[in-house]
Amino acid sequence: MESGWGNFIPVDKYTGKNSHNLFGLKGQGPAGSVRSDTSEFQDGKLVTVETEFRAYHSWEESIEDHNSFLLSERYRPVREASGYSEAAKSLQSLGYATDPEYASKLIRIIEEYRLDQHDIQSPFPDVPAGHWAAPSVARLKTAGIITGYEDGRFNGDSPASRYEVAVIIDNLIRYLGN
Repeated sequence: MESGWGNFIPVDKYTGKNSHNLFGLKGQGPAGSVRSDTSEFQDGKLVTVETEFRAYHSWEESIEDHNSFLLSERYRPVREASGYSEAAKSLQSLGYATDPEYASKLIRIIEEYRLDQHDIQSPFPDVPAGHWAAPSVARLKTAGIITGYEDGRFNGDSPASRYEVAVIIDNLIRYLGN
């Protein structure tokens, strides 16, 4: 949504410099910035404002920076959300976008295109699918490297004993075939 499906990449209105900014992040980027007009909601009204957008050397750099941006402490509630709906609402409440309908629009797109079918499902009830470690936990469980506790939980905040670490390393060695 941020770039209108890639159709509205900020270009400097004075020099024509392409920002390679796929997500509309504002401020200074690795390749400086560009000045461009954008629509923002201010006091409940949609207005056009000139603003500074981050500029990148490549599309890949834009994606990497966006990932780093979302991995910042500010967006921890988004990563720890129990699902896409909660994550979208967290994005909006944390000021990711000025559109008061941002969360509902994002949820509608996810549901319309059934994008949630690509979500990683956690194999443990105490590891939310949106948790930053959920993909790694799921891969390790699928590979048989970790098993969790007898009650079916992962207990990610519990310290691991030396015995547990030994079993995990042994499972990893067997998985790698050594």
